[in-house]
Amino acid sequence: MRWVFVLPKMKRMPINPEPDPTGNMWVTGYEAGTPVMGVALNRDAVPSSEPVAYLSHFVTCPQAAQWRKR
Repeated sequence: MRWVFVLPKMKRMPINPEPDPTGNMWVTGYEAGTPVMGVALNRDAVPSSEPVAYLSHFVTCPQAAQWRKR
């Protein structure tokens, strides 16, 4: 798991550290060494210029419901 900032509100969020062919998040830049991520509704909506995409850790974490903010 790796922490990133997510646009547009720059909220912190965990992602899986390895690229994922089904991922819908991509790096748009860095803020103080932390990746800033763009998020699309699905992999098909990720800009074609972004060959690498990542997946939210909430998607694969078996304890996601316990950690998710309400």
